[in-house]
Amino acid sequence: MASCIELDIDASHALRLSDCVTSTYLYIADRDGEMALAVSDMEICKKITPAYLSGHLGLLQNAQVVICDCN
Repeated sequence: MASCIELDIDASHALRLSDCVTSTYLYIADRDGEMALAVSDMEICKKITPAYLSGHLGLLQNAQVVICDCN
């Protein structure tokens, strides 16, 4: 959030949940750059529901840019 503020990016409508952890994705490559293992926790993405998006439909429809970052 601090970086967004510094860059004059309005993130005031970002969904922030104090009872959840941010999503995590860890990709481990082998010596050839191929995926050897991946581990993820994307549970928080389930919080971005159709009902949540419907509640912000006007904002989304009138925005110049919409960025969805699940991390």
